[in-house]
Amino acid sequence: MTDNEIFELAEHFECIVDNHNGVYIPQTFIESYWDNYVSNKNHLRHEHVAIKHGDPYGEGSDAYWDAWDNILNSAILINDNGVKMLLVQNCDLFAYPAELDIPEEFWENWMQ
Repeated sequence: MTDNEIFELAEHFECIVDNHNGVYIPQTFIESYWDNYVSNKNHLRHEHVAIKHGDPYGEGSDAYWDAWDNILNSAILINDNGVKMLLVQNCDLFAYPAELDIPEEFWENWMQ
């Protein structure tokens, strides 16, 4: 995969929470996107609670991070244009179109 092909695919990714939020990226996502954009929030309601009321450092932090991992792997967002989006975190949190055909080689290069 050429650098140009990687760049063209990456243009479809929208940064929705930048990494300056650090360990609070999950909570920032919940506060900013949950109610209006997550279409399968009923399926992920336990994860929502674990993050909203959890502590990324304290007792129960494993549940916090497990919940975040489940959200990253399962959440479906619908953007303002009605496009179904999925999540990926590579320092920043990105949303990208679910219909985008992304070769494995892209992930290997982009996630470096």
